[in-house]
Amino acid sequence: MPNLKDIRNRIAATRNTRKITSAMKMIAATKLRKAQQAVEASRPYATKMQEVIGDLASRVETEAHPLLVASEVETKALAIIITSDRGLCAGFNNNLLRKVWLFVQDKQRTTESIRLFTVGRKGFQFFTRRKVDVVENFVGINGAVSFPKAKMVAGKAMEMFLAGEVDRVYLVYNEFVSAIRSSRKAVYVAVHCNHARELTDAARDALSRMADAGIVLLSQTVLLKGVNDTVDTLADLMRGLVEARVKPYYLHHADLAPGTSHFRTTIEEGQALVRALRDRVSGLAQPHYVIDIPGGVSKALASPADVETEDGRVRLRGRDGEWRNY
Repeated sequence: MPNLKDIRNRIAATRNTRKITSAMKMIAATKLRKAQQAVEASRPYATKMQEVIGDLASRVETEAHPLLVASEVETKALAIIITSDRGLCAGFNNNLLRKVWLFVQDKQRTTESIRLFTVGRKGFQFFTRRKVDVVENFVGINGAVSFPKAKMVAGKAMEMFLAGEVDRVYLVYNEFVSAIRSSRKAVYVAVHCNHARELTDAARDALSRMADAGIVLLSQTVLLKGVNDTVDTLADLMRGLVEARVKPYYLHHADLAPGTSHFRTTIEEGQALVRALRDRVSGLAQPHYVIDIPGGVSKALASPADVETEDGRVRLRGRDGEWRNY
């Protein structure tokens, strides 16, 4: 059992550790503030420089300089990945490297080769473990960025481009927004698909790329007489969409557009199809059967509770609870 002297020594050691930690915290805050000021001060210059170069490039013929000549087909890609040398802030590197790894895998499928320049030790370690071709690794640049160092990296990339070793160069880096916020945003894409035959290999590949990039994919389908108005056709379509990582969202009843009456089913036929679809596919593959209320008011669920038929007239209940003539 510790005696009184041991307890006092531990208390003193804890207080000393707290002082050291507090000092480190103050130093880190000062370094962060200086780094933030440097980024914010250089951003207007970098933005304007990019605009000037882009404007000049758009005003001259591509033959004026070999770096302006773009290959029609991308076959050999080079990506310059900028990470840190140390990993005291894991999210700074991990969020970027997860996205880049998906990008590299996509390029491995769609191009002859994908080669990398890594700026920073963490990126180099990440990709060498995954057996990716890292052509150059630059360490010690992030701590003291200078024009000669940037020119060295860019110069090697330009040499490879001019020599025909690569035909496309990508620059991948983190964008600073603020100390507590990143620029990652949720992106939703609604695709329009009326039949399973539209899910071609090219379409599935495009959907896969968007899903791999973190885009949320939804679908909308129009119920069309003679095209997809059987439960088998709808079930095949909904299953195909889910397999392509697309969530079936809307099944639209065909609008009252002039000249399209031959494509319209009755609302009762659509309701019967949706009921039959429930027994054929899982809940994940169930779309909402909806009708657009004329006049652009809103959509109405084409359910018995939201559709009334009396003396041949149809009334729909919108999301505001009001009933309107169809």
